[in-house]
Amino acid sequence: MDAADGHRATWQLSEGELAASQKQMSTVYARQLGLVAEAEQRGLAKAIGYRSTEQMLVGVLRVSKGEAPARLTQATLDIARTRAALAAGGINPEHSYLIGKVLAKTPSWVPDEQRGVDEELLLSVARQGAPAAVGKVCDRLEAWWDADGREPEGRENDLAGPRREFRYRWTTDRRFEFSGETDEEAGSWSKTCS
Repeated sequence: MDAADGHRATWQLSEGELAASQKQMSTVYARQLGLVAEAEQRGLAKAIGYRSTEQMLVGVLRVSKGEAPARLTQATLDIARTRAALAAGGINPEHSYLIGKVLAKTPSWVPDEQRGVDEELLLSVARQGAPAAVGKVCDRLEAWWDADGREPEGRENDLAGPRREFRYRWTTDRRFEFSGETDEEAGSWSKTCS
């Protein structure tokens, strides 16, 4: 770029202008996400001959097949606080992607209020640190949501104590029938005795 088109060469920018340009890139990316959301809402992809918005992003913007769903998720997910932080230049597109990716996996049993708290926590980390730090918090949050693959009520039942049950009865021909179930600990003990 040269002075003729109103832009100075990058080597002519001050340190402050360079830093501001990084924020401007985040702002531009937030605007792009807004356009993607509007295109999805209007059904633009089908209107211009694409099967989906993702396919349109690949065809029109030439983004990868992996990037297209990531952008669509960021654009359409209810993460208004994250988009506002991105638009203000407080976080970068990678932060936004990581936050959107983990919040898209929020289990249905997590209340909306808690989801908002989780988003604020992630934004706080994003405003202060690199995407790797946000990724670590995302991993911990996801692990907390899915400590064992079940909702909290199922975990509480399992933690209530060992499950051991023995059922028996005498039959009319004087035979003794039995059945039952046990937890893993007792079951592994029975393997060593056989």
